[in-house]
Amino acid sequence: MSEAPAAKQEDQQPLGATEPDTLAAIDLGSNSFHLIVARVSNGTMQPLVQDKQIVRLADGLDENQVLSEEAIERGLKVLRSFGETVKQLHPSNIRIVATYTLRRAKNRNQFVRAARTIFPLPVEIISGDEEARLIYQGIAQTTHAEGKRLIVDIGGGSTEFVIGEHFDVLQLSSQPMGCISYTGAFFADGSLTEDRFQQAETKAQQRLEVIDRRFCNTGWDIALGTSGTAKAIAQYAESQNLLEQGSFDLKALEEMKKQLIKAGSTDNILGIDEPRKPVIAAGLSIMIAIFRQLGIEKMGIGEAALREGVLYDLTERMDHQDIRERTVSSLVVRYDIDQEQTRRVQETADHLFRPCAHLFAEDQRVDLERTLSWAITLHEIGLHINRRGIQRHSKYIVENTEMPGFSDEEQKLLGLLVGSYRKRFQRKKFPDFSQYESDQIFILVMILRLSTLLNQRRLDDHIPELAFGSSETAAQITFPVNWLAERQLVKADLLSESKILETNNFELTIS
Repeated sequence: MSEAPAAKQEDQQPLGATEPDTLAAIDLGSNSFHLIVARVSNGTMQPLVQDKQIVRLADGLDENQVLSEEAIERGLKVLRSFGETVKQLHPSNIRIVATYTLRRAKNRNQFVRAARTIFPLPVEIISGDEEARLIYQGIAQTTHAEGKRLIVDIGGGSTEFVIGEHFDVLQLSSQPMGCISYTGAFFADGSLTEDRFQQAETKAQQRLEVIDRRFCNTGWDIALGTSGTAKAIAQYAESQNLLEQGSFDLKALEEMKKQLIKAGSTDNILGIDEPRKPVIAAGLSIMIAIFRQLGIEKMGIGEAALREGVLYDLTERMDHQDIRERTVSSLVVRYDIDQEQTRRVQETADHLFRPCAHLFAEDQRVDLERTLSWAITLHEIGLHINRRGIQRHSKYIVENTEMPGFSDEEQKLLGLLVGSYRKRFQRKKFPDFSQYESDQIFILVMILRLSTLLNQRRLDDHIPELAFGSSETAAQITFPVNWLAERQLVKADLLSESKILETNNFELTIS
């Protein structure tokens, strides 16, 4: 498929100098990249800039899930243009999220690291469920409706489904079916036939069999479609007088399909914006399957989407209402984690982290310290399964639990930390991260291990005033005179720990 470098930009107001209440969200989708810049005023968003660039990132994903150099460069080119728009904003006021294609790409770190040379902040590759949650947040924050809402967002590589009421998510799912991937599978040469539509619809309906029952059991009062495919369908339906009170139904979708088949080729489609023509048949097939499998009667259009949800999520983080804190707190309650022990370990870790702060880049220090704190809170979550091998159980729970607010890498890092807090571990087996360096992760692991070790007896006021210092390759911990001599078990545990760290090319001196 040829590249379609179309762009849409709306500048309501010029973007001025750096302001603490001006935020930006960048959505790296499979079909298009989006930028929105907005000013927060009295709790509401005032859009300043909206920019959409067609990238077709998913076109560059081969059968081995490797993203092509050409697709990577297309994406980086758009990011450079976005960078010019937001260069006056403070990095902490910008958030970048990536979705299906970068979730799937085995060489995603190549793209993410190259992107970091353009933006001095991480690209967060979010899970499908987190994408769905953010989409719903964008809708919930920008539109008022009574009752339950079903939100459907057909993207380039995946389709997100959410049922929510007010600001609460009741059901969510992300399914690997999108207008780019289905175009490649069923409409690659642009030919539009009844048989090709039938194949695409059947494939989508099969995929929806895993969610239809629970979504239908939950039910909804209104259905809304968001993003490009739904808006293109509504645009076409309106041009053909198939839209009723801003909504389309299955009859309108079937009529649209009939007219596309009559056109015979994507080149001959009328009533659809040029960049959307190559992928509209695939998007329409998925939408028809959704209507049939979920029994949707009619669907309206929601103007907000993922990028608006990211903006509102960013404002909550800046207002210290981070959804990640609520997620961790809910796990504490669910798994009845000993909060007094968490407090003890946290106090020791705070004391050890301060002398290590110089080892972390300034723009990452706060986030890494917060991540360490979450790992401390959750390190004993595996007790819910069994005390034996608790660190393995903790790692499993953290890595396989739905954790709203966390990106894939954040959740993977948490899993690594809680899985390494005791017993032997191997630094060389740390997974490859795009946001974090191995040396940084190792320091966090070392602090967590020492903090939990020193609090094994689970007693208040057990740890004396101690001195600590660390480099990337060595640390020294100093206790008051005679303290260790009177606590031979603690001393033995520390000596064992120093040997474990030594196998990972790190020297711990105990004095």
